[in-house]
Amino acid sequence: MAETEERLVFTGAVWKSGLRAMLSLGVITIFGLALKYDFLSLRFPPIVSQIAYWSCILFAAYSGLLSFIRVCKPARLVLTEEGFTVFGLRKPHLVPWKDVRKFELFRQRGSSMVGYVLRKGADPVRDGVFTRTMIPGLDGVIAVFPEQTPYEVMQVLTDWLSRYGDEEAPA
Repeated sequence: MAETEERLVFTGAVWKSGLRAMLSLGVITIFGLALKYDFLSLRFPPIVSQIAYWSCILFAAYSGLLSFIRVCKPARLVLTEEGFTVFGLRKPHLVPWKDVRKFELFRQRGSSMVGYVLRKGADPVRDGVFTRTMIPGLDGVIAVFPEQTPYEVMQVLTDWLSRYGDEEAPA
């Protein structure tokens, strides 16, 4: 009989994505009406106001589309004995526990998130996915946003790292 592998899955909160999609529709409606009635033409040339309106509409449409995709296909963080995998809009990739040095909380644009730091010598390119971030001191970000707080997710990740990480590897 085969031994079962331990596995834990965090799923992104669908209600948050749904709320963002609804807010995007509201913004599109407001700027669509503003474009129709041209509120800014008294203060700016018509071309400037149209560019501003269309920019806001396109940004809100893009944001709404991504949020709608997240409603249909929520992001997931899957923890296994080998490592963790983030399934989202990008290609999923496994980050082995032996390559992770630590997890950290950080704030970006008012939201707390969990990031990770790789051990020296660990390859940041996995399956064609470059895991580096633009955040100083972090090698990757886990952007799943489940119902649990980022602090709770970080504690679970740290616990799994202590169980399955390579204690002998250099930091």
